[in-house]
Amino acid sequence: MIGGESMKQRQILASALCVLALAACNKKPEEAVTTQAPTTVQATTVAPTTVAEVEEATYFEMLQLAYNVAAKDADITEGLAAAKKVRDEMFDQFPSDKDAIDDAYSDLELLVRFNSSGFSDFMKRWNASTGQHFEALHEAIHMDAATINGDKVKWNMMGVVDSNDYEVMVVEAYLDAAKKEAFLFGYEDGEPIVLRATNVTRDTLAKAAFQVVKDADLLKGFTDNATWKATSEASANQSVADAMAIYARKRGEIYERTSPATQREYYDLAVPDQLFKYATVDGEKANFKWAGLTFQSGGDAYEIVECYVSESGTSVIVFAKKEGINVLLIGESEPQTKKNADGTIKSAVVNLQPYENDTLERALW
Repeated sequence: MIGGESMKQRQILASALCVLALAACNKKPEEAVTTQAPTTVQATTVAPTTVAEVEEATYFEMLQLAYNVAAKDADITEGLAAAKKVRDEMFDQFPSDKDAIDDAYSDLELLVRFNSSGFSDFMKRWNASTGQHFEALHEAIHMDAATINGDKVKWNMMGVVDSNDYEVMVVEAYLDAAKKEAFLFGYEDGEPIVLRATNVTRDTLAKAAFQVVKDADLLKGFTDNATWKATSEASANQSVADAMAIYARKRGEIYERTSPATQREYYDLAVPDQLFKYATVDGEKANFKWAGLTFQSGGDAYEIVECYVSESGTSVIVFAKKEGINVLLIGESEPQTKKNADGTIKSAVVNLQPYENDTLERALW
C-alpha cells in the first residue's frame, strides 16, 4: 500500500464501508462474501464487502464501493457524493497519501460519467467513414502484462485495478476481430489518451503491445462524445438523453435512440413500426401516436415522445404522454410472433409495462 497508513485506521474505514454495503444488500455480516455492482455501462466489477477484502482494496476500489452502494438505482449524484465523503475521510486518516486518493476520486468521476451510448454513436460514424468494423468490448480485463510504447505500466481497466499507483485508466475498449486490431480509450494523469494494438484478440488483449495514437479524429471523437455532462448538480431537469446515459451506464447496456425515421429491432420486431402496431400496455389495448403517425386505433391513447432500444435488442424504453401526463413504459419480455412463409411478421403479442425509475423520471419530456 502507498504511504504509512495505520492498520487500525484502515480497519475502521473498511468496517464502515462494509456496513454500508451490507445494508444495501440486506445481508448479515456472516452471510456476506461479495456483491456485484455495476460501475460503468460496459462493465460489472465485483466490489469487496468483507472487512478483510476491503482492508486489502486500493483507494480506487474503496471509493468505487462507496459509489456503488449509493448509486445502486443509477443516481450518479448520490453515488459521487458518497464517494466524495469517503475521500474526505481518507484525507484525514491517510494525509501522506492525499494526492493518490484525490487522483483516484477524479478517475472514478471520469469513469462513472463515461457516456458509452454517446461514444458508441461516434464510433459507428467513424467505422462507416473509414470502412472499419470495430465493436465495443464491454468487458473489464486484468491488464497485467500489456505495455505502452514498449514500457510496462500499471492499469485501471474499467475499475479493475491492482494498485494505488496505476498510471492509465481505460473507460472503453474497441476490437476489430477480423483485423485483430484494438483501441483503448482512457486517461493518463487526467488527460485523454487513445491506444492501439495490432495482431491482438480478446484473449491476448491483457498482454498486448499498445502504442499511443495521435489520430486527431479519434481523440476529438473521444473527448467530445465520451463524457456525460450533468445539466445541474441536483440532477433535476435533465434531458431524456442525459437520463438515458446514466441509466444505460448502470444497466451495463448501450441504448440507441429510435424515431419514425430510424428503425431499430426489439427481438424480431422493427421499432417503432411493428412494436407499436402490436403493443399493449399492461395487457390492455393501446393507441400509439408519434410525430403525426398513428400505429393502432382504440384503447388508451399514448403520445410517444422518445424511444430507446438496447443494443442487444432485448429492452425498449418509451417516454410517452397519456392525457398530458408523463408515462414511462418498458418492454423486456420476448414477443410472441407468428411469421409468414417468407419470414416476415404476420402477427405478434407484445406487452409494455408501466415503469418506475427515479433516474428516468427526472428527465423532462
